[in-house]
Amino acid sequence: QGYWCTSPDKPGQDGIISGSRTVLQPLFCLLPVLYVLFCISNGRTRRVFSSSDMQYSTNHTHVGKCVVMNNQCFSGLLERHGTEEDEKVLRDTFEGLGFTLQVERNLTARDMLRVLESVSREDHSERSCFVCVVLSHGDEGHILGTDGKAVPVGKLSATLTARRCPSLWGKPKLFFVQACRGQEYDCGVQTDSVVEREPCVTFCEAPEEDFLCGYSTPPGYFSWRNQATGSVYIRGLCLMLEQHSSLEMTRILTRVNQWVALNFESQTGHQSSSGKKQMPCVVSRLTKELYLRHRPRFERGSVPTSNNLE
Repeated sequence: QGYWCTSPDKPGQDGIISGSRTVLQPLFCLLPVLYVLFCISNGRTRRVFSSSDMQYSTNHTHVGKCVVMNNQCFSGLLERHGTEEDEKVLRDTFEGLGFTLQVERNLTARDMLRVLESVSREDHSERSCFVCVVLSHGDEGHILGTDGKAVPVGKLSATLTARRCPSLWGKPKLFFVQACRGQEYDCGVQTDSVVEREPCVTFCEAPEEDFLCGYSTPPGYFSWRNQATGSVYIRGLCLMLEQHSSLEMTRILTRVNQWVALNFESQTGHQSSSGKKQMPCVVSRLTKELYLRHRPRFERGSVPTSNNLE
């Protein structure tokens, strides 16, 4: 058995040293090692070895702030019965996750913007992230204030861009919207939908990273709410956050989609609107993985059923 050598002492046939164990490895075998040494010498080891670049930092004093905007009573529109149950479960869940909760009720379109503009002026330096939950009537691309006026979802999220809120720059900003996004069904039962409006700039068209928006339903569809137990989307969102809070956020929201899709079917008493399903959707521009780093303190009970259309 022989091995290749560049300058054999006792060359045999074809430059092979018979019986020798001396080996000179080709230089290309050393290239990976040389690259690592180069990275170390140039301070690039974090990019080569660390996974921290793929995760949002959670090393702040506080988890973050959660603003809940709950619109129940409207001028000229049906009252959103059951939304108070959504508010309760959101409070339990996000306070349990360590968030500082701020609840605002029955806001006009202008008031919703003012709340978030006020939040943008706060110092979030010691907060890891921000959450906003909107419970209201709506249609595609819009959320309605209690005065019946519409505000684009993208305009709400735009209040927290890096230019307007520097202390949230590079941090995840999550919006969850419980509202109708269209009128595919018109069954004469209570909905969170209104008449069609002019097309608007939607959330997903905003140009900045580190935002995520979870919608209770896809574009063009109704969203369901039980007048006694609240909305199926908010119930599923809170349940999955509590049961799977150690998972990465997009994986949690995938479980929300699955839970709502598999466990919900409408029962309205109207043939045209009973037996319908709901499918949440997520628009994400997060650039890293988000972990809340929370140990659940309790588990929520059985799967609720919903009997009413939003």
